[in-house]
Amino acid sequence: MKHIASIVIAAMATAAAASPVLVEVHGDVEFNQISGGALGTVTSGESTTLSFMLDSDTFLNSGAFPTRGYDIDLASLDLSFSGGASLGANLGAGTSYFSLRDNDPAVDGFFIGHPDGFPSPVALDQVGIFGDFGASFSVTYGDDPLPSLDILDALGTYDFTGLTVFNMTIDDGPFNAMGMVFSSMTISKVPAPSVIAPLAFVGLCASRRRR
Repeated sequence: MKHIASIVIAAMATAAAASPVLVEVHGDVEFNQISGGALGTVTSGESTTLSFMLDSDTFLNSGAFPTRGYDIDLASLDLSFSGGASLGANLGAGTSYFSLRDNDPAVDGFFIGHPDGFPSPVALDQVGIFGDFGASFSVTYGDDPLPSLDILDALGTYDFTGLTVFNMTIDDGPFNAMGMVFSSMTISKVPAPSVIAPLAFVGLCASRRRR
């Protein structure tokens, strides 16, 4: 039993060092000019959710701005609509970042894009006229909600409180092919499977010992 306990402690230490984080962005479709594929079935008024996973230890700090970009796990990305359409990321498109702004210079915010640059879309698994469609997202808050650039300090729900600017679109090259009205975003810490499994195993062993 001591050996099993040591496994659990090691697993919990690993989880503490790197925490999986789920980002969920919600909105409502304002217009859609896409005519084909999964995105072409979406109609105005549908609700939508863009979700993806991050690792709290996998990030890139900007060399010029108070921003930090966390690598988006492209395999976890899902763009879904209340009408039934859903789409993932183009897994071969290269790294995309979910970036935090803290006092940049007097506002906080979040955006999809490289921390050294401007917001830029994450490539989706559907081709438009100018290449892959891309999901763009950015929000700016003037009420200083972020204490740091650590994603674990940013856990919580963000809505219109303190919001000054937002952008939520599906882009085809330089054009906004679909527009959404942002409603809220939730950033939450996800329990690591490496911890859950050993704990469940310990519980099973304890149960067997009591019989």
